[in-house]
Amino acid sequence: MAAPAPAPSVAAVGPTEAYAVVGNHFCVPYETVLIMKEKMFSLSGKADIRDSQGNLMFRLQGNAFSVSKQKTFFDPNDKPVCTLTSKVFSLHNTTYLCTGDSTDTNGALLMAKKIILSFTPVLNVFLKGNTSDNPDIVLQGSFIHHQFDISTSKGVKLARVERELFSAQELLGSQSYAIRIMPNVDMALILGLVTMADDIFVDAKHHHHHHHHHGVRVGVGI
Repeated sequence: MAAPAPAPSVAAVGPTEAYAVVGNHFCVPYETVLIMKEKMFSLSGKADIRDSQGNLMFRLQGNAFSVSKQKTFFDPNDKPVCTLTSKVFSLHNTTYLCTGDSTDTNGALLMAKKIILSFTPVLNVFLKGNTSDNPDIVLQGSFIHHQFDISTSKGVKLARVERELFSAQELLGSQSYAIRIMPNVDMALILGLVTMADDIFVDAKHHHHHHHHHGVRVGVGI
């Protein structure tokens, strides 16, 4: 039997209809590029996340003192969109995305698991209701260098994170990278996943340096 002709690479194609997890209204019919800055997540204040046109898209409130490394995303009107949280004793291998400012992991929209044994780092994402071992979304690439792909397990491309050199917008001492979100894909979902990857693969590298400082403050009412 003749070998079938190679199929065109599916991963280059985005979803044909809205791929919504956090909300339908975060899906738009054109590509969106969100500009991220390294170290923006280590701040306790609110960080603004803008698109490549300079429009304010989301605001991020991180709590540097929370043991679960909780972070909440807000829309430009300061309405909570979704919250990133992890169970304190899960060894940082499982992170959850909850709706609004909820931290109830039982009702989480999704759960992300770091795959440690693979040659390239992988983050497997299981949407609510998926109890199988097969993830719905896979993040793969170089998380440390902010060069990775986000696609469904069926090979539909959702987004790509890549280093960009924004000469005009470059803030001194702050490296930028871009999240290119395919048309029809939930922007809040992708932003949450990229932040998770940042927490798990990038921050974890620096985390142990600060760890002893945190323990002192955990019980203090901040």
